[in-house]
Amino acid sequence: MYRWEQLPPLRVPRSHAAMSVVQGRLYLVGGVDDKGRSISAIDILDDGNDLWEHVADLSVPRHDMGVVTLEPRLFIIGGRSTRDRRMLRSVECLDLERRSWVTDVAGLMAPASGFGCCSLTVPIRKDVKILELRQTIIPPSSEDSWSATDYSASESSAIE
Repeated sequence: MYRWEQLPPLRVPRSHAAMSVVQGRLYLVGGVDDKGRSISAIDILDDGNDLWEHVADLSVPRHDMGVVTLEPRLFIIGGRSTRDRRMLRSVECLDLERRSWVTDVAGLMAPASGFGCCSLTVPIRKDVKILELRQTIIPPSSEDSWSATDYSASESSAIE
């Protein structure tokens, strides 16, 4: 049975942050501090560790962004910034193995905030069905741009 567990206190208290879990590590990205300002910090909590560790700073402090991991990279997508009070179309990408920024990442087609992201790994089996994917944004490969699709598969579609 699952149960709630208290984690160590944050380095910087925040709201409107985003989080991703990669190989048992929690990555806490951005947010809004207690003075209402966007935060640039990315902090990590290793499983069994008692302290949050500062990993990197975003180039643009942001909150209400989407965060998704496509190993070994953490994508920080869109959001809002209190620095200039606008929604963002920029995308930042942190290489988790090197702990360095990837610089050739295209921005979104339009500013966006307050959305969710996920990465999906589907095993190659004939009995796996994709029922529906809506308003999907596909990240760029190398220097290409982001693209959107409104793909919907029928229930009988199977991966072969």
